Amino acid sequence: MAAEVQLLREGKRDSAATVKELCDFSPKKRNNNKKKARKRFSSPKQSCLSEDQVLALMVDSNLSTHQYKVIRQQTNKINKNMYPAYHKIKAAKQLCYPSDVNVTETFAEVRLQSLIDHTIM
Repeated sequence: MAAEVQLLREGKRDSAATVKELCDFSPKKRNNNKKKARKRFSSPKQSCLSEDQVLALMVDSNLSTHQYKVIRQQTNKINKNMYPAYHKIKAAKQLCYPSDVNVTETFAEVRLQSLIDHTIM
């Protein structure tokens, strides 16, 4: 009971509810309490960011390739596969360009007809 009150004071309502459920243990509720406790204390399913989300993050944060790789490496030590590999982000970036535009790190190539069509309309 004291632990529940302390958790409520600290603003940890979910933890306080879990403590209360565990303290309200009765033989009839034994199976339900075990199931609820397992749900609460089991690790949440780890989700990873999509390539498009990471690409937006990189552009918004002005991250370099090296900075992203360092962040990904450090994060993977804690949460496996939270960030996709850089080559997947690079492929997602290529999909953002029109099909008539070829862009690499060293050059950009546009078909003349495609450029004319784009500027006239």
